[in-house]
Amino acid sequence: MNDDLPEGWATAKIADCTIRVGSGATPRGGSESYKELGIPLIRSQNVHLDGFRDEGLVYLDDAQADALKEVTVKAGDVLLNITGASIGRVTQAPERMQGARVNQHVCIIRPAIVVDSGYLARYLGSPVVQKIVMTEEYGVTRQALTKGQILDFDIPIAPAAEQTRIVAKVETLLAHVNAVLQRLAKVPAILKRFRQSVLAAACSGRLTTDWRELNAVDSAGVALARIKQASGIVKTRRDVPEGVEPPEAVATLEMPSTWALVSVAEMLRSRTLIDVKDGNHGANHPKVTDFTSEGLPFITAAQVNHFRVDYATAYKVSGAPLQKLRVGFAKPGDAILTHKGSVGRSALNSLPCVLTPQTTYYRCNEQVVISQYLVYYFASVQFFGQLASVMSQTTRDFVPISEQYRLFLVLPPLAEQHEIVRRVEALFRLADAIDKRVAAATARAEKLTQAILAKAFRGELVPTEAELARREGREYEPASVLLERIRVKATTSAEERAPRRRAKKIR
Repeated sequence: MNDDLPEGWATAKIADCTIRVGSGATPRGGSESYKELGIPLIRSQNVHLDGFRDEGLVYLDDAQADALKEVTVKAGDVLLNITGASIGRVTQAPERMQGARVNQHVCIIRPAIVVDSGYLARYLGSPVVQKIVMTEEYGVTRQALTKGQILDFDIPIAPAAEQTRIVAKVETLLAHVNAVLQRLAKVPAILKRFRQSVLAAACSGRLTTDWRELNAVDSAGVALARIKQASGIVKTRRDVPEGVEPPEAVATLEMPSTWALVSVAEMLRSRTLIDVKDGNHGANHPKVTDFTSEGLPFITAAQVNHFRVDYATAYKVSGAPLQKLRVGFAKPGDAILTHKGSVGRSALNSLPCVLTPQTTYYRCNEQVVISQYLVYYFASVQFFGQLASVMSQTTRDFVPISEQYRLFLVLPPLAEQHEIVRRVEALFRLADAIDKRVAAATARAEKLTQAILAKAFRGELVPTEAELARREGREYEPASVLLERIRVKATTSAEERAPRRRAKKIR
């Protein structure tokens, strides 16, 4: 007996306690031939450690299903993912999947009476087995488990009655853990809506209503007129329009009387925006072979997220390819807006960099508009509505620089912009702190799942059958006896099925 096992337990190979282990194949015709109705085909996306999921379930016609009849699922079968990124995910087949088929990424493991189906599924999902599956020996580099490897897995077998109690206790505890995880999973969406609400309130004036009641300041329109008068005639790019009429959706925006609604074009012509420019197009755009390990960060839309620019992951450009570039050189303090692909992300630039044609910098005259306010305004529903209107007229997510000149900015007085930024950042810090606490709680809950399973298969979750038998003054059948009885029965059955040889006649 293994001294590491609880009293009454025994170790067996999967091969010794199952009657079916095998995976399916790609149906004839591949994914193009899947049906909306028919016989279900279980794929890896349906198999999860927390249960079977119907999302992504596809169906086969009778002919396709007949070709896979050797991998017909029975309710209670253990389903194990054996390839790809989801390797090792395991669950039981629910009753509604009786008669389904599996493809080549999923293995059916049908236990013999020596082991409970739920017990086997939970053991395969335990830390011991998951660690084995993820080792190089078992396919982390080739991302595949073979039938031979599965059959060779060791499994600690508890007495039958104890298995039942273990499964019941595990399911009860994990139901509580999963309920917690489900509630935690809803928080990020709530926080996303919270941040959007903060920005909507900030850019409509609701966030600073009390501030305006206590602070009398000149309107933003007065400051714009003062800068425009001081700037005189400003030379701009040829495609900056002389005047832009606000569309109805923008013109009807409700905002405080001290705020101003002004187009990007007008701000460029009055020098209240110093410059607005995207990256290099055409022949000057660097090729992949032009990038170097050191140099000026080359910022795509992918680097702009969560109000930050990820300079570390950006390509770098230097030398002759850098010298070819003529525009798109962003300075620290510029507001960055993504306008192609992932449209509407924004961030405050903090390092010298050069932009791609996916991103635009807005260089502010800080006497009228501060860049951080502009970053938050770009992320507001008020501004994104304008971007969406432009994109609706194209076949792709794209707001060219020529259209950006026609967009309108909602401008509070400068002092109120600073107050808006202060309040938004305070509320965002609160949301970020909640995010971190939720992530930590989720990690603890996920570890708790593994701790419960580890404890279950060390015999520590419920009283052992040996302990209960002594307490109740009765006999019990150890797992070793049950395994031997099953082995003898299987050997006898095999011998009975074997053809008998006829004795040779003596001539």
